[in-house]
Amino acid sequence: MEIHVWGAEKDIAIFHAESLAIAWYQVVFYAHRSDLSIVTSSNTFISPSGSLPFLKDGETYVNGFENIVQYLQKKIPSKVTAAANYESELVESGLMQYIENKLSVITKYTYLVNRENYERFTRSKFKDYLPFPMQYAPPLDLRKEAVEAANSVGLTEGTRQASDDDEEIKALKDQLKAIPTLSNVYKTQIDQKVSEILTKKGAVANMQCIYLAETYLSQITKVIDLESDKAPTASEILFMAHIFSQTYSELPDCFMRTYISDSHPELFAKVQLLAKSMEFKIKRSDLVRSPRSSEYPGLVNAILNYGNTLI
Repeated sequence: MEIHVWGAEKDIAIFHAESLAIAWYQVVFYAHRSDLSIVTSSNTFISPSGSLPFLKDGETYVNGFENIVQYLQKKIPSKVTAAANYESELVESGLMQYIENKLSVITKYTYLVNRENYERFTRSKFKDYLPFPMQYAPPLDLRKEAVEAANSVGLTEGTRQASDDDEEIKALKDQLKAIPTLSNVYKTQIDQKVSEILTKKGAVANMQCIYLAETYLSQITKVIDLESDKAPTASEILFMAHIFSQTYSELPDCFMRTYISDSHPELFAKVQLLAKSMEFKIKRSDLVRSPRSSEYPGLVNAILNYGNTLI
């Protein structure tokens, strides 16, 4: 069995919390299993749903963190899953769905909708995971999906492309069109005004994002016991993977890191500790491997996989 995720070699993509979570889940519950591996293929073309993560077990394909967890729990029961009752299973399932439907939007906004993070960090990361020319389409597709998810909860992009209908920016662009000959200085001044407006709107969107995050966190932490020393459950792993992703220190705009570390210091500390432990175990183990030739996300394999879908 193998689980394909976003990443390269033993580096799980920080922008994709589900990939992080499923790798952490394997470390916690199935580190002893030599027949189950994480593959950092970043290859959506071999996924039946076109998304990651997905599990492949012979001819069986399972997509998404929760579905993969449930499949593994049935096929390879652990002591924890064996002791679970119907009520606890319902709570786990409900919490994972809440995280996927709500908290994941915050992660998508942070990496794919926030203008500064997308343009200066996320978009460039795809060249580390995908070869030329495959690194261009996935960030656009993921960003489109993220924008739709963000808009569905009232978060706006704060990007130049999304602001064409903004009255203030539209007025500036009309001003540019109305003057046939413009000096470079005047063009620069207009561009600066547009950037200032987008920066302000981005700051407002960040505040909206923090407000939503606080709403979601208050609900999740009513169910999750952050003070427990027991091994984390699947839902807790998914939750902490999202928090770790959102608070990544190398993001240009670390607004979520500032918010979480200031407002929820115990959660922030616990997540950082878990992430450090997981990274150490992943780097020093054989749990994670690079894609084999047929799994490589190159152009030739993409064409071959597309051809196979037509047969």
